[in-house]
Amino acid sequence: MTKIYYPVTLAKIVMILINLAILIAGLAIHDALWLSGVFFCGLIGVQFHFTVFEDTRDTNWVSRLDIWLSLLTLLFLLCKFFVVTAVPA
Repeated sequence: MTKIYYPVTLAKIVMILINLAILIAGLAIHDALWLSGVFFCGLIGVQFHFTVFEDTRDTNWVSRLDIWLSLLTLLFLLCKFFVVTAVPA
């Protein structure tokens, strides 16, 4: 089985920076409405991952970092949304 390796491009690095910005915004925001908007941006970020990166079998560390960062950001934002909306203000 051959390893698939695509080179790093500027668009791939920008995707990682966008996902980091979404994660930082999710850490900073405590309002349920704004948090749901950041979660929606995270979903769009996952969609853009599959547009920017050529193949999910890519062994490049940038591809793996971006998909894990995207999925962990979504999981964190979903859990935070449940906590923020469950506790009465």
